[in-house]
This record gives sequence, structure tokens and C-alpha cells, in this order.
Amino acid sequence: MSKRRTLYLVGIDSAPLQITAELSRKNGMKGFEKIIKNGTYAALESTLPPITAAAWPTIYTGLSPAAHGVMNFFSLDKEYNKQLTFYDTQKHPPFWDVLAKHGKRSLVITPAMVVEPSRSENVDMITGFPLKPKFSSRSIEEAAGKFQFAGEPEIEQGLKEGRISFEDATRSYVESIRKRAEVSAYLLERKQYDLVLVCFTETDRIQHYALSLKNWEELISPLYAEISKFIERITSNAEKSGEDFAIMIVSDHGAQPIRKKILLNSWLIKNGYASLGSIITKNGLKVDTSQSRRLASAEGLREERYYEQLRISSKSPVTRFICASEVETSYEDSFYKRSFDMKNTKAFASLSNNPVSSIWANDGRFTEPGISDGSKKRTVDEISKKLKELRDGDVKVISRISMGKAYYGDTSLFIAPDLIVEASDGYTIDVFNHSEESVFAEPEPARSGDHTREGVMGFYSNSSSLDSENLSVLDVSPMVLSYLGIKGHVSKLKPGA
Repeated sequence: MSKRRTLYLVGIDSAPLQITAELSRKNGMKGFEKIIKNGTYAALESTLPPITAAAWPTIYTGLSPAAHGVMNFFSLDKEYNKQLTFYDTQKHPPFWDVLAKHGKRSLVITPAMVVEPSRSENVDMITGFPLKPKFSSRSIEEAAGKFQFAGEPEIEQGLKEGRISFEDATRSYVESIRKRAEVSAYLLERKQYDLVLVCFTETDRIQHYALSLKNWEELISPLYAEISKFIERITSNAEKSGEDFAIMIVSDHGAQPIRKKILLNSWLIKNGYASLGSIITKNGLKVDTSQSRRLASAEGLREERYYEQLRISSKSPVTRFICASEVETSYEDSFYKRSFDMKNTKAFASLSNNPVSSIWANDGRFTEPGISDGSKKRTVDEISKKLKELRDGDVKVISRISMGKAYYGDTSLFIAPDLIVEASDGYTIDVFNHSEESVFAEPEPARSGDHTREGVMGFYSNSSSLDSENLSVLDVSPMVLSYLGIKGHVSKLKPGA
């Protein structure tokens, strides 16, 4: 009779491989150190773009964004409406629901991008970012209440308004990580599970603000140290159990400090591929709409509006995007921004700021095309060739440009971009704001750190080993399912420690 198996999966949003390894070494983080020294600690390639909204559903399902339908926090419709999108667990079941159908029990704590608890009685769950927690049962809610765990605290507005310091944000996040770990450990003492998934998202939030600061290590290290304590705790308990076990660490993407941002729509305008509309009139007054009055948040909306739309429907337009590049933090803000003249726009960039961004040809897929389908390829190829040569002084700022069709195929789930543009290290891409003076600008505080394509895969087991060559987020779900005995999944796991 084979031994019982348990898989412990620790999700860490935006964990960078080199930074976490170095912080672990310098600060004696034993949980990470054991995996780094005795297991596998390797790069994990993310999605394009490397963003929470797309990458976590891929981790949960083994499906590409083209298959699960979430390429970003938003998608565009043919009228340039920016639609909020989120992962549909009923249409594309995550691995814990697949396991449940095979009689396996899972504890799932705050998985990013999952906003409704599993319906299966085999899954105990607290939902995670971007909404406040929901609970699969009264007993799970009571356990969270016992440790006063209420999900990831909100820090962005406090930082912007100066009500809290970066040090305050770190302390707040360390506390929420600790409480989440305590809730998880408490539940593990009361029931046996085949899968335990605990996801920490605070790391992504703080790194967006802190990675370019002089004291970034002081602000970030405490979060990883607290996560390391949890990893050390579950590893120690697993080793004492005498059962077969595996500990996995997975991040959806990495992180890096940012020196400058590239105003991609400014480049398109400057090179004749996009055209701004005329100045608009409000209440009889002409308004210079070329300047943005407010900085945009990471997802393009103020948090409360984003949450409101999540509660309503993923199908409802968040706001009207006359120009898909504009962030409208409220309807009134749109009066202070200048929209594209779409009929005279051949191509535009849109959706969310990230070191990997997207360009759409404004062709027949949209209601006001500025380019014919016949001339689309020539224009897209021309943009790609010119953009590759973009420089900031002596620095070439675009590292790679890929064709959208090569990555997204013929997906019918969203209008796929035609070009995927990747910035060089230290740069991010802004698709929201426009400047007539330069195609480069200083990053906002919330974008002084940003994503990279390489996250982390950590693996330590007394019953299996891992082939660490060319790992990607597509590999995680097959590994989880195969380790727990669900056949038919090609996995990079091998028998034997």
C-alpha cells in the first residue's frame, strides 16, 4: 500500500529569483534556504504580459491566456470599450476542483484572481486578491476571525495621501502575512488535506513602491522572512509526518527596479501611427485635454471602482474608452484627457502599464478603423522594425517584440494584440499617458518597481525530484495533478527524491 501524499504549494506574487535567493542568504531565511540548498530553486517563465490577472489562472489550469480567456485585467471590445475580465473557475476548473472530483481534499487560502469560493465540499477556501475574502463555510470564516485575518490590507491610497509611510506599509503587510500563516496552520492541525495552497500577494504590492528606494531591502525583507517562517514550519511538520510530501514555491512573475517609463502611445503619435482628437468642450469652456490631471493606478482605475465592477460583472464596460490608451479614474477625469482620433489612428497601445505591453492595429476588428486589413501586415511590420531601434541616449530600450498571433493564436475569447512589446531591464511601458515633449518619463511611485518575465519555482520533496529545464507557469497544474495521482498529465516531476 502506497504512502499518503501531501503537496504544499506556497504562492508568492511577484517573487524575483535572484532577489529572493540573495535576501534569503543574507538574512538566514531557513524556509527558503532549505529548498535552495536541498531541492530545486529555478526560474519560472510567466505569461505575456507577465501580470497577475493572466499568470495565476494559467498556474491553476495549465491553460494559456488564449485558452482561459484572461490576457490582462481588461480586454477591449470592437467599440474600444475597456472591459474588466476575470478568471471563470466554473468554465476552466482550477486544479483543486479537479482534485475534488477525484476525492482529494484541498485547503486553499487566498488564491489570487479567485473571487468566489469553490462549490465542492472537498475544498476549504478563503478567496483572495483583488476582493476581500469570502469563505467556503462558516467554520473557515470563524477560523479567519479567530486570528483577525481579513485579507491583504489596502496601502496604496494611504501612501499616495501621505497618511502612512513605507515602513508602516511593511509592518501592515508583515502582520497580514503572519495572520494568514496562522490561520493556515490552525486549519492544518484540524484536518488532513492532500493539497494545501497558501498564496501571499503582499510582496507584489510593496515591491511596486519600494524596489527603487535606497532602503528597499529593509522594506521588502521582512515580508519574505515571514513567508520563510511559514515554509519552515510546514516543511518541518511534513518531515515529521513520515508521509510522502512535496513543498512547492511558485510565483506568477518576477520584479525589478524601474528607472524610466516609455510612453508608447507618444511614440506612436510621434511616428505618425496615431492621431490625437481635437480639444473638447465642457460646460462651454474649452479644456486642454492633452494633460492628465491625475496619476493612474496600476490597473487603470481607482481601487473602489475596480472592486465595484468586479462585484457587478466581468462583462460590463468599466468606462468608455474613446482612446484605448487613456485611463479614466472617474468619468469626470476623462474630460481632462485627450482621446485619439480613431479614424486617423493606424495603431494604439492599451490595457495596463507593464514592462511587456501590447499594440493593436486599428483595423476592421474595430468600429472606426484607421487602416485597411490589406495594409495591416506592412504597417505592423514597420512599427516593429522602427520600435526595436528606440533608444534612451545610448540605451536600446526595447528588448524584444513578438507577434501577437504567434502567442495568442486564433483565440476568439478576446481581440488579441498584434504586437507584444518587451522593454529592456530597468524600463516599463506606459500606455495611459501622453507627452508632447518626450517618449520617456519618470515612473510614478507605484511603478518604481515593476514586473519581469521570470518568477520562481521552488521544489523540495522526500518522494520526487524536478526537471528544472525550461519551466513555465503552464507546467504547474500538471505537476500538482500528477504528484497527487491524477493521471493523463505530462509533468516534469520524476519519482525519487
